[in-house]
Amino acid sequence: MHARIINTPRSPQRGMTWTFGNSWAPENSTEFSLDPNGEWYDEEVEAPVVQTRPVSAAATKRRTQVSRRPHVVWKQLYRQTYLDEMLRWEGHGDARCGESCADCKAHRVEEPGAAAIRCLDCFVPDLVCGECCVRRHRRNPLHHVECWTGTHFVKTTLKALGLKIQLNHLSMQCSAPVACNTNMRILHTNGIHDVAVEYCGCRPLPGHIQLLRRGFYPASQLTVKTCATFELLRHLHLMALSTKGLTYHFYRALEKSTNNTGIDMPKSRYRALLRMSLQW
Repeated sequence: MHARIINTPRSPQRGMTWTFGNSWAPENSTEFSLDPNGEWYDEEVEAPVVQTRPVSAAATKRRTQVSRRPHVVWKQLYRQTYLDEMLRWEGHGDARCGESCADCKAHRVEEPGAAAIRCLDCFVPDLVCGECCVRRHRRNPLHHVECWTGTHFVKTTLKALGLKIQLNHLSMQCSAPVACNTNMRILHTNGIHDVAVEYCGCRPLPGHIQLLRRGFYPASQLTVKTCATFELLRHLHLMALSTKGLTYHFYRALEKSTNNTGIDMPKSRYRALLRMSLQW
C-alpha cells in the first residue's frame, strides 16, 4: 500500500503540515465525470429551442410538442431508430444479401468477383469486387474505400486495388506512361491519399504542368512527392479568412480524417502544405 501525502494548513505563522494517506489513487468523486448521472443530458434535451424573435403567449400555446421540444420527441420516439441505422451502416446494409459483384453481373462476366469493396464517398454504398471498384473510380480517384473481411470492414486504398491516375489525357490512357514517385500523396478535403500517378510520356510537357492541369497543386517542381487539390487550398483559404484557424490544426484534421486511430499514420506533409497554401 502506497502513501498519499496531503498538505494541510495549520496557521499563517507556522506554515503547512503533512497528512499521510493510504493510497496514491485519486479520491472517488462524481465531479470528475462529464455527466455523472445523465441529468445534464436530460437538461439539454428538454431545454427550449433558441428563438430568433419574441413569441407571444397565445402563439406559444398553439405550438406543438415537436416545435417546442423537438429533442424530447426525438429522444422518446426516434433515438433508438437512429442508433440502429448508424450501426447498420457499419455492416453490409442493403448489400447484405449479395455475395457476387453486381457490376460483374451487369457486364455479364462469366465468373463474377466477390462483393467485398465499398466506397464511403460514393452516394450508393453498394459492394463490388476490386476490379469493378477501380473501374468506377477512374475519374474519382480520391475516395475512401473499405474491404469486407467476413466480420467487419477494414480500410484500404484505391492504389492498393490497382488504380492509376493517368495525366494529360482525357481518355485516362497513354501509350507511354511514366510512373511518378512511389510515395506520392495528395491532400484533399476528405483526407490524405496515397495514389499512383502516371505522367504522360508521349507529349513533351513537364510533370508539374500536367498535375496543375488536373487540379493538383504540386509542392515542388522537380521531384514531386506531395500535391494538394485546388478544392482543398480554396477550402483552407476560406477557413483561414472566416475562422482565423491555423494551418496546423487544419492539417491535423486531415490526418484524423485519414486515420483516427493513431496507428500507421502517414508521414507528415505539413511543411509542404504550408508552402502550397502560401503560394496559393
